[in-house]
Amino acid sequence: MDYLISSDQFWEGTGYENLLLEQVGDFTLQAGQHCVTYETSDELSDGQYYLTMYNNNNATISTRDYDYDSDENYDGTYSGTEGDESYYYKYLVDETAGTFTLVDSVPVTYSGYVSSVQQVGDNLLTDSGSAFEANEFDQDHNLIQTLTGSGATWWYRVFKYDYSGYWFA
Repeated sequence: MDYLISSDQFWEGTGYENLLLEQVGDFTLQAGQHCVTYETSDELSDGQYYLTMYNNNNATISTRDYDYDSDENYDGTYSGTEGDESYYYKYLVDETAGTFTLVDSVPVTYSGYVSSVQQVGDNLLTDSGSAFEANEFDQDHNLIQTLTGSGATWWYRVFKYDYSGYWFA
């Protein structure tokens, strides 16, 4: 493992403290995340890249007893299936400097479990899986359309493809 993006309070006393990247800026850390995407850019320096994810904003852990409410890095998180907001998060990771910065965020309908995000051209597609809701936003984060549904199980992932060059010329 090269590094962790997480709360220093969460990892205190575990022996993994030296793997934590330093948070740059004032924002709540991701709490439960799905559909993490790694993105490079010629505009970034060596050792830099973006990580995008669906931040479930669900501070639940089954492997140890941890009080997220006492951790200042997780302000406004929820536990379980009931909550107000999840988020699309985009981090700029700088492995050379040992830092991460939140460079973009969009609040979306809460989904404590499952879910996905996808960049579609200049647009953003989010899937709040346990809420059975998919939203597409334009480049300025204005809502373009919403797809809602229901069912006995959650929408695990929602993606949008044009199949250009695959099925269509």
